[in-house]
Amino acid sequence: MADYEPEAEQRCIVLKYIREDGNYSGWNLWVWNTGQKDGQVDFTELKDGAAVARIYISDTAARVGFTIRKGNWERKDFEADRFIDTSGQKVTKVTVYSGRGEFETKARVTAPVFINGNAVFCYRDDELFLNDEMHRLAEEGNGVRLKIKSESETEYSEYPMLYNQKNEYLEYTLENLDYGIYEYSYVITIDGNTYEIPDPMNNINGVSRIEYTGSSVYINADVNPERITYNENAVLSVNARLSQGTVREIYADLSSLGGSSGTYIDTGLNAVTIAVRDDVEPGIKEIPVTVVDDYGNYYIHTISVEVAERAGRGTGF
Repeated sequence: MADYEPEAEQRCIVLKYIREDGNYSGWNLWVWNTGQKDGQVDFTELKDGAAVARIYISDTAARVGFTIRKGNWERKDFEADRFIDTSGQKVTKVTVYSGRGEFETKARVTAPVFINGNAVFCYRDDELFLNDEMHRLAEEGNGVRLKIKSESETEYSEYPMLYNQKNEYLEYTLENLDYGIYEYSYVITIDGNTYEIPDPMNNINGVSRIEYTGSSVYINADVNPERITYNENAVLSVNARLSQGTVREIYADLSSLGGSSGTYIDTGLNAVTIAVRDDVEPGIKEIPVTVVDDYGNYYIHTISVEVAERAGRGTGF
């Protein structure tokens, strides 16, 4: 196998701007926190109905600000400043729609992620990704295989990775992992050549490994105050301790209060403010809290809060 080192020339953001009227004359970007050249960035091409610009950033840039403007501040497409998370990525792709605050960001590629006893591997070639050519690795004759073995095995196994068109990467889920250390690489075939490389997102001295272990967990959660009405707020606090590893994420199911079933709880704060929708009936409501460790294991703890009858409810004139 030949040596292969996929690499984009420089870290950058590829920003696509879509206007319903298709008129991009005079529109440009104003950017900051790039670590390179802040200020005006012009759209350099029109592709598939979108204006496209490349914003070059430094090796340390992690949160790049931008606004889209007409000419020299004649007007803005959207009033508020917005920021693009570029941490850990060589190439970040975003799509911005005229007049909308939210914008789309292509999913990040990281080291393998553990999800409930499985390991999810993702591979992206930065150069192909930059040039919208990741699909080439899914074409006939080309492809990527995950090559992996556990420390107890003598032979490697290989698994074909599947192309995720939406996120522009290849992925494979290795199911029902046994506890232990696994060594792996990616075998890439493109244009008649085959290369084997370590995971660009996870290697030490050219060797990629993951370790999957189990852990026990202690979870304590409470709501303060324990009794609220629809026009009051409360604080849901969570204390989670693991025997091994760290807490990757915490979320609460607030559907019993009329809220989201997957309300994110910041793992730095370990708390979130909750409220009751005004059409929720009084009574004791259960809130399942889910803690996910860095091995992807899920732990669920359920707490209760009382929704009180609000003053004047049900009275007439």
